Amino acid sequence: MYARDPYTFANASHVPTDVLRLITTILKSWDQATTDYKYTTVFHPHGILHVAPEPAVGEAAMKRLHDDMVHPINGPIVALQHYLDRVFMLAGPPEGEKTEFVSTGKLTSVLKSGEEVTSDYATWIVASPDASGELKVELLRVFSDTSELMKKIGAMMAAKS
Repeated sequence: MYARDPYTFANASHVPTDVLRLITTILKSWDQATTDYKYTTVFHPHGILHVAPEPAVGEAAMKRLHDDMVHPINGPIVALQHYLDRVFMLAGPPEGEKTEFVSTGKLTSVLKSGEEVTSDYATWIVASPDASGELKVELLRVFSDTSELMKKIGAMMAAKS
């Protein structure tokens, strides 16, 4: 889709290294159909991953969310690929306790039926240092029009029954 590594932002040279580490760790791990769950390591213990109607809070809920959506055999999604566009750093409080940014890109989902759906997305992330000073995610909220994806999943499930 792009003439560059899909996990490289067009403006990566202007983005703090810690921010790039958070995003790429999450997406490279999340995109694995059989994931290593490494994405959970960059969240605070009670971090929130909000990609579905109900947010997933904490590691166990995040793992369950991934495995219910993405599975190499059971589906409904059998493969994913994020393509990163840009990162926009947001102004934070003067004390600098939190780092906020929005990233944009495209996501291609491959369904168990073999159909592919590509959609645009924006992700808002709020991060703060943990006790050791390492930047960790408090909140990750995805904004995307998933209507085509949900329609195709619904049709696939209806055809199965």
